[in-house]
Amino acid sequence: IDCNTASTPDLEFSSDFTLTITTSTKCTAVAGYFDIFFEKNCHNKVLFSTGPQCTKTHWKQTVFLLEKPIPVEAGEVLRGKITVRKNRKDPRSLFITLAVKDTQQTYSLQ
Repeated sequence: IDCNTASTPDLEFSSDFTLTITTSTKCTAVAGYFDIFFEKNCHNKVLFSTGPQCTKTHWKQTVFLLEKPIPVEAGEVLRGKITVRKNRKDPRSLFITLAVKDTQQTYSLQ
């Protein structure tokens, strides 16, 4: 999302994603994180990630626990879709819907 041009409706979106499975197991959760870049018209660019491989920040990752584990095989590509919607009753919280394989769950982030 481009913060210089985004409008309120842009804050609600859906995006497809893929995860390549490295170990045959059961998937019990999906973790989410973000990268952010403040660089347009900035003399001092600010870039950081909340990803697990990066330096810690005050922002954290989010873990979306699955109600039912999904069996997965090494090398399999797990396809899904994330949908982000604002909570109309609380503008600072979100509803996140994850669809993975044959399951769909909605989470409330506050």
